[in-house]
Amino acid sequence: MAHGDLAPLSFEAVHVRKDGSTYPVEVRATVSSSLVSPQVILLANDISERKLSEERLGDLATYDSVTQLTNRRSFETRLVRAMQSVRCSGKSLALVMIEIDRLTDIRHAYGKELADNVLADFAARLKGCTRAHDVVAHLGGDEFVILAENVDDVNAMPSLAARIHRKMEPCFLWEQCRIPLSASIGAVYFSGGTECADALLARGADAVNIAVLNGTRQQILPMPGLSASGGKGMQAMPAYAAALSGR
Repeated sequence: MAHGDLAPLSFEAVHVRKDGSTYPVEVRATVSSSLVSPQVILLANDISERKLSEERLGDLATYDSVTQLTNRRSFETRLVRAMQSVRCSGKSLALVMIEIDRLTDIRHAYGKELADNVLADFAARLKGCTRAHDVVAHLGGDEFVILAENVDDVNAMPSLAARIHRKMEPCFLWEQCRIPLSASIGAVYFSGGTECADALLARGADAVNIAVLNGTRQQILPMPGLSASGGKGMQAMPAYAAALSGR
């Protein structure tokens, strides 16, 4: 092949400035068409802006723009992986579904901007209730979920629910408004088997919906002392939930 017929080569690299800082570049390498003295020509183009745009697009695909939490699509992918890990390891996971009480009323009374700020504040408080490796996601609207892996003690859920309720006790402050916050909670467990992610999410939704029907600041949790058996023994317990939430 003649030198001039060589296809240009393109690759990405990192360049270092004089001050030691770095920036990404795209390098294009071509061979000159001169048959007498062929030369390789390298052209480097700063692609910092392109990389930032790609990162922003990646964030939009992974995180919810209002709460900065994992979004539904990304969460569902992580849940599938976590359930497969349970099948391999034998260690259970907990799915904790949370709904903000009266968010629709807040939105109607104060408008979307304030409701979005309530969502962001609620998300930050919720994040503060979890372990560093737990996944906290905003599924949309007033719905949130916590994915807690390596949970072998169903009695851990009442403790988590109590922390969530305590975190929501201070009113949300917005200019001259003091808006009470509270949450309804439903938890389910998965310890293996053929159940799919959609079915597990549906069980969690059923649990939190029962909690919502029982009133504000309620929770439906697995009964203390039962093993995490993929839904066995996951009973609706309004009296137990009410006792835990201090009602």
